[in-house]
Order: sequence, then structure tokens, then C-alpha cells
Amino acid sequence: MYLLRRAWAELRDEVLALPSRTLVLAWVVALLALPAVYGDPYVMRILTMSCLFAIFAASWDLLAGYTGQVNFGHALFFGAGAYTSALVSLKLGVTPWASVFAGAAMATLFGFLAGYLCLRLRGSYLSLATLAFPLIALGLLFAFPDFSGGELGISGLRRLTPSATGNYYVAAVSMLLVVFGLVDGWRTPSSASCCMRSATTRWRRAPPASTRRATS
Repeated sequence: MYLLRRAWAELRDEVLALPSRTLVLAWVVALLALPAVYGDPYVMRILTMSCLFAIFAASWDLLAGYTGQVNFGHALFFGAGAYTSALVSLKLGVTPWASVFAGAAMATLFGFLAGYLCLRLRGSYLSLATLAFPLIALGLLFAFPDFSGGELGISGLRRLTPSATGNYYVAAVSMLLVVFGLVDGWRTPSSASCCMRSATTRWRRAPPASTRRATS
């Protein structure tokens, strides 16, 4: 009973006190309750894809929105994780849940390599350099259609759950955890967020290399 009273007090003071947070809470409740009201498989599939692309948008906003660095390479990380997960499950017979972690590891590796090569750049140079990576990856996928499926992609994959509603809940809950985790992590004064903010401030205040050479 004590935990319920404390939860209600936190909800009343931290969420319901602000109209914007109340709207977000209503949106979350509607998102989770939608399958019980309208569970059409086609609609569930569309909403599942929407949740996946919401995660994609949140990851792009973390870099472009908070640090000001416009990066067009997120499609590479997104695609590398998706294709790795699909190929591991299809070619090696790994369960879909395990292949998700393989895809995440590959996306992390591609992100580290691209970041090591490109994050010394900034402005339009960073944007153009990161734009080249997904274009190169797309060309490689089209060059080996027997392996990657070419323009048609990969089909015949096993689902995470047997039903469309179950897949929707997996995507929706994952999206909510990622989005709110990013927001809370940025607003909370943790060591990682503080380091990111200080690095962003230095990056924005540093003069261009041409200016430094001219004044030296």
C-alpha cells in the first residue's frame, strides 16, 4: 500500500503537474492499449515499423539535435544491424532473439569505425563523409544479390513472437525504453551526459582550422 501511495504521489507531482507530461502519459497509455481496441494485423505491422523508425529518429536526434553534428550515416548502422540479424538467423539458424544482439553488436562496430574516421570532421564535411558510407553499403548489397537479396531484401525470416500483436509490443516497449532513456540520460547530470555536454560545448566554440592557421 505504501508503494502505491508513493507511486501516486510521484505521478501527481512529477507528471500530472505539467500538461506536456500529461499528454505524453496519455500517448503512452494509448500506444499500449491500442491492440486491445483495434488489433488488425496489417495495422499492427505498420505501427511496429513506425516504432522501429522512431528509434532510428531518436538516435539521429541525439547527435544532430543535441550536439549539432549533422550525420547522414545512421542508415548504415541501422542497415548493418538489420542485415546482420537477418543473415545470422537465416543462414546459421540462430534464434531471432539471439540474432538481435548480433545485429546490435555489428551496428556498434560500424558506428565505432565510422566515428573514428569521421568525427574529426565537422559541418558539411562531416555530413558528406558520413553520407558516403550508406551509399557504399547499398552498392555492395546490390552487387551480391544471392547473399543479400538485392533490391528485394531478405525474406522468410522467423518472427520474434508468433503474433503481430506480440511483435508490436516488443517494438513499442523497446521504443519507449530507448526514447525515454535517451531523454532521461541527457537531462540527468551523470558523468556520461556531462562529458558529452562539455565535448559539445568545446566543439561548438572551437574556431575552424582555417581560422586557427590564419591567426597563428
